[in-house]
Amino acid sequence: MKFTFINPRDYSEEIPLRMPTGLLTLAAISEARGHIVGVLDMNALRQEFSHQQAFKTDVCETDWDDTDVIVVGCGFGQYLDVKWILPLVKKYRPESLLAVVGAVPSALMEKTFKFLPDVDLALVGEPEGTWVEAMGKVDSRRFSEVKGVVYRDVDKQVKKTSPRRLVEDLDRLPLPAYHLLEGKPMNYYLQTRQMFLSILRGGVDKTGFYGGYSRFDMVQMWGEEEVAKLESPTAQQWNIRYYGAERFVDEVTLLRNRYCTPSFSIGNIDFMHDLNWVEEFCDTYMESGLHDYVKWACVANSKAADTTLLRRMKDAGCVFITLNLSDSSPETPKDPFANQMAVDTLMKSNIPFNIMLRMGFADETVDTVLSNIMFCKRNNFRFEPMLVNLQLGSEQFPRNTYFKPEEEKRLIDKYLCDYGVKPLFYGASQMFSDVELLGLWQLAKTMDVEGILQFSHDTGRTHDSKYAGDCPVCRVKENGEETKEN
Repeated sequence: MKFTFINPRDYSEEIPLRMPTGLLTLAAISEARGHIVGVLDMNALRQEFSHQQAFKTDVCETDWDDTDVIVVGCGFGQYLDVKWILPLVKKYRPESLLAVVGAVPSALMEKTFKFLPDVDLALVGEPEGTWVEAMGKVDSRRFSEVKGVVYRDVDKQVKKTSPRRLVEDLDRLPLPAYHLLEGKPMNYYLQTRQMFLSILRGGVDKTGFYGGYSRFDMVQMWGEEEVAKLESPTAQQWNIRYYGAERFVDEVTLLRNRYCTPSFSIGNIDFMHDLNWVEEFCDTYMESGLHDYVKWACVANSKAADTTLLRRMKDAGCVFITLNLSDSSPETPKDPFANQMAVDTLMKSNIPFNIMLRMGFADETVDTVLSNIMFCKRNNFRFEPMLVNLQLGSEQFPRNTYFKPEEEKRLIDKYLCDYGVKPLFYGASQMFSDVELLGLWQLAKTMDVEGILQFSHDTGRTHDSKYAGDCPVCRVKENGEETKEN
């Protein structure tokens, strides 16, 4: 059979452009089984495919003859392009099976077919094992026998199968089929140094959504009862799983030997969750000799205050760190001095760094936002806060009365297209409505402390008394009381 994998453009503000390693892994699985495979990476070919007519003329009408299956990646920031890609593909290749994979179908599940009506099959959650089974059902279209999919049956009814266990041993997965990007796409990533590699799957933030790669995700997607059925002493579901250090080094070695890759970034927020693993990675990386030739960057949290570990990371080739101020790990103590200790230690380590601040978590308050902003002001940092979750009138959070359920499709379309943020469903703010959160986000962008404090009063909230001197409302009240006393 012939497969074509499409990686649409990503408009998300949350992350920079990334290589489509997930699709390349599916492509490698397909090639290993003797299928003909092609990859179209529209992120790296933005100039060539900058609008619908170019895509129609240069691709749909010419390059995809006899394609049996077309798989389109759909992350949150890619939804805007996916909306026009799918109808064009369906028009010019009506006989091809049209599948989607990624965070959006995993979050929407059955609703995928409401938002993307041209889809025939959605691979939800962790897709590799699902893809192996689905390939064998393309001709018969008997996807009811495949775990971890949502599909449209012969009667055009949308059906969902049972969940699939997460991959127990990530090292058994093949390396991504990077050779399918050779030419302009690979040159783009090499020239711009946009080589982001994943070193783990899932995460520790219960309010986040990792595209179906953690137990938290599985429960959000399928429910606790269904997930519990999957678990046994030998088939546990995890929230975070690391690739083996040797396997990861093999991937970097491939990129170095074949493409002279000069550097890469580890794009996982929870890279430093397991410090023992970080140490093992550094040792393995140095033993391979790669630390002299391929430098790397990563995201760190308050655990970066470990001087010995930072020295080892630097020796192993780490040349840049992004400090995540909004670390929401339940295992990280809420120590107000933890971030400051990490900053001070990073300064002494001589590893260049910047800071990252995310907004939109479930338990976030005005004081939480102010604390991070004051920290940045104190250290003379500038930042662009990332908005991670919106609730969009979810019944789970009845505080939001701005949106009606019947407006769901229009609103999710809007937020995915305009903001590239996760319009969920899971982990959205329980403290603010979407309108309030978007307003707070805009104030945080300009580090407007007075505006945020004014916002807290305007929305009927309070703030910590330590900010009273910066608050215009509190100052007026205080001056009024003094005048009355005088």
